[in-house]
Amino acid sequence: MQDPLESYLRRRLLQAGGAAVATAMLSGCRSLFVAPLPPCSTAPSVAPNASPGSGVQPASDSALTIDVHVHIFNGTDLQVRQFIERNTNLDYDPALKNLAGALIQDLSWSLAPTAQEETRELAELAKCSGIAAMKDRIEAHRENAFRNARNALRKTKTYREYMQGRNRSKAGGPPAGAQMPEVRVPGAAAANQQLRQQHLQRLARLLAPATRAGYKTVKAQAPLALELAPQAAGGNAACNSPTVNIDGLVDFIIQGFQYRFVSFEDYLDTYTPAADSASTLTTAPSALAAQSVSPNAGSAPSQPARTIDLAIANLVDYDWPLAKGARTRSSLRDQIRVMASISELTNGRVHGFIPYDPMKQVAIRAKKRPAKSCWFSPRGSELPFDDLAQAVMTGGCIGVKMYPPMGFLPLGNALLLQNTWKVDWLPDWMAGDVTYPEDGTRKSFGERLDEELDRLYAWAIANDVPITAHAENTNGASALFEGFALYQGWGTALEKYKSLRINFAHTGDITACPSGNPATNGTPGNARNLIGLFGNVPGGAGQFAYCDLSYGEGILEDETQIGERLLALFRQTPPSGSPNPSSRMMYGTDWFFLIEEANYAKYFQEFTAMLNAIDRGLSPSPAVTARIFGWNAVDWLGLRKGEPTRQRLEAFYCSRGMDLANHPPQWMRKIESANA
Repeated sequence: MQDPLESYLRRRLLQAGGAAVATAMLSGCRSLFVAPLPPCSTAPSVAPNASPGSGVQPASDSALTIDVHVHIFNGTDLQVRQFIERNTNLDYDPALKNLAGALIQDLSWSLAPTAQEETRELAELAKCSGIAAMKDRIEAHRENAFRNARNALRKTKTYREYMQGRNRSKAGGPPAGAQMPEVRVPGAAAANQQLRQQHLQRLARLLAPATRAGYKTVKAQAPLALELAPQAAGGNAACNSPTVNIDGLVDFIIQGFQYRFVSFEDYLDTYTPAADSASTLTTAPSALAAQSVSPNAGSAPSQPARTIDLAIANLVDYDWPLAKGARTRSSLRDQIRVMASISELTNGRVHGFIPYDPMKQVAIRAKKRPAKSCWFSPRGSELPFDDLAQAVMTGGCIGVKMYPPMGFLPLGNALLLQNTWKVDWLPDWMAGDVTYPEDGTRKSFGERLDEELDRLYAWAIANDVPITAHAENTNGASALFEGFALYQGWGTALEKYKSLRINFAHTGDITACPSGNPATNGTPGNARNLIGLFGNVPGGAGQFAYCDLSYGEGILEDETQIGERLLALFRQTPPSGSPNPSSRMMYGTDWFFLIEEANYAKYFQEFTAMLNAIDRGLSPSPAVTARIFGWNAVDWLGLRKGEPTRQRLEAFYCSRGMDLANHPPQWMRKIESANA
């Protein structure tokens, strides 16, 4: 199998002028980037299949695969400490969540590369004297990220105190536990205090090697057995324990020190090798692949090989919800710029969704100043709506990502009490009326939020821009705010903005680990209600409403029962005016958050096996695998020839000097091949 980076480089070098130019560029340090050209008014047609001597590469035999939900940011793009501290629903055991907070509280991210530094590195990367040199440089970045993360973790107060206590114990002094100023888990039993010690023991083993290779060797060894609370009667053994362990937390932190483009390479390295083997997918070693979901299930349909053709990288903006406006080290402007460069570097294999926070838009228009931060810069922090929109219209981003559980309803905030936002982590002005100097008007903060959301939705509909919104009660700043992600607010929004292209991320936790009790293993209530918002009446509400199956920890833990849950849903006759949910569901991973899960590397494999088994259960009805893995996303994103998103991307590619006629992105070639 050819390395994705090597494939890209050879393709770009050849399009720059043939074999002679390619040889010259590989042997020297000339730039690998083609000089930018003016945007194209019309892009050349993409030849779906090559004719002899045309130079056009034929479409791959592998099936179209689009991951609609990934993240490739690092520790300079996110308020990591505040996110961990305020997140009320992380799937950690109490001891690990407490330990994670203690470690991250004084973890230094100073060595994590900023977006500006990455832009410079991409320029340097282009000067490498050949593919091998470039790959060596990327591998060096991986090694540096590990070493920087290791050093930062070893310098934290919690880790140092643990090691000091352990060393005293080894030297014959008092027991380590007696010497350590333990941070007690509130209300926790003694067993949780012991769990904390076991997590620290494992952490010490993981951080002992000085190299990434040594770390991977230790990580491959079985983690220490953790004595968790006894399983509740009738529970599901596979789902009994929290799924995130200390290994996953360390992997998450290492990625936080990584260059973004290297993180994307790690993503491809994790899922592409398995995806390139058809035999792996059709004979995946999982419980669901080994048995029929239904007694009436037929034989498994033959599935073509899969490789990731397009990934949607969602950026986030937590400046106001978590940090009272203080910006991250990498400004959003710089993050968007580097995302465009990565889209070019990968030949359109990854594109960004801009981050949208209505709190920030209100703050900008109200001239509110953020909290003091050593990284704060007015120009870098303030990103008005028009600038965000421009990133979609001409800058290579495809759509918008928003996080209602950070403190706003999708619509209807004006009906909430003012004291809804009177919490210690938000600025005081949000709990009162807000005046806009531009016109002197004075309205409640909730009314202002709705105004900004109205502007977003109207613009998105006018330009056919897709939006992804976190739609499960997790990752919120409080339990109340997590409820803002549920279906009620979206019902209001879709009634007013019927043709909104919306993706309900996580589908109300539809892939949550099942209880083990068949009577309660149906579709979760919030997921059912979100699916109920789908419509298939032209011009009606929910005509372009979709959902993704990202971060399906239940698939990793018990894919058989998740498959049965989805199969039962797909077999139901939908109400009049509603589509079958299988025509609106999309594949997603939620990389790099998924890294926290112990078995994250098996996600693509287990997901594929689950869908194959569902297809067997649906037979002779049409299979759903192809739709969920790719074609539903094509419809939602608008990637077909002539659609607005496709036109914007073609113009972006041309502005970057990319040769669409001979070397289009793989996802584009596959779509054109299917439509030929």
